[in-house]
Amino acid sequence: MSCVVWTPEMEVSLFYAMIDHKPIGENKHFHMAFIYEKFNNLSDKKLSIEQIWQHLDTLYDLKGLDENEIVAFPNEEVEFSLPEIKLKNKSENDNDQNKTSEKSNKAESRKSTSGNKSQPRSASKKK
Repeated sequence: MSCVVWTPEMEVSLFYAMIDHKPIGENKHFHMAFIYEKFNNLSDKKLSIEQIWQHLDTLYDLKGLDENEIVAFPNEEVEFSLPEIKLKNKSENDNDQNKTSEKSNKAESRKSTSGNKSQPRSASKKK
């Protein structure tokens, strides 16, 4: 990436673009997409997302801010595995239920088509 010389006007445009969008936390890349779009609309000089990241990294300790960001729903990654037997039994039960459901649907459709034979209107009583 080429080194960009940031003018005060460009920095003001960047700060305006950052209103309501902070480029830290779990949604930082989504926020950066908004910052990028707003910045390029406000500024005469068009920059890439990478160039904006680089400049923000010179202004702030982004890694430190990212680590200190409070997560609304903290999640810990935990290794797990599902028992193979339960999965196999569940898939067999699902297949059996689908077959039973298909049979009952076919039986209901046969009943409804055989019981709904009505007389045509043209065969009404003549006086």
